[in-house]
Amino acid sequence: MKFKTILTVILVLFALAAVVVAIVKTANDNVAPTEQAEKSPVTQPASAPAEKIVVYYFHRNQRCRTCRTIEAFAHEVVQTDFASDLADDKMEWKVENYEQPENRHYIEKFQLASASVVIAKVQAGQVVQWKNLADVWKLVRNKPAFLNYVKSEIKNLQESK
Repeated sequence: MKFKTILTVILVLFALAAVVVAIVKTANDNVAPTEQAEKSPVTQPASAPAEKIVVYYFHRNQRCRTCRTIEAFAHEVVQTDFASDLADDKMEWKVENYEQPENRHYIEKFQLASASVVIAKVQAGQVVQWKNLADVWKLVRNKPAFLNYVKSEIKNLQESK
């Protein structure tokens, strides 16, 4: 008899925990539009330069070895070849899970179909030009070609008007 009572209490506690989690998730999903606008995808401190390059790595909830390699290689390029731009706040590296509710706007904005490296030119807090580096998938097994591709695409975007 005691076992059934303990089991019932445990099941009730699990059910209550599930209800609490559902309520919290619903509350987070129903953020008012004005609150969402305040969570701008690209924010700049007052002292930030008027123009910067943001290098995004977008991933899904499930991450394979190839996806992680693409992220690591792209991050390596940003850290090694653009270290001074990072230090001067002329460049930013961002890793975003586009399957999260607060990041789903990136799917349409940057035409995401899978994990991707996207480079964006930002002026006055607004994306004015961007490119999805789709060839990273073709080059992931050739690290030197991958690094060169990402580096040259970033430089092209920096130099574009």
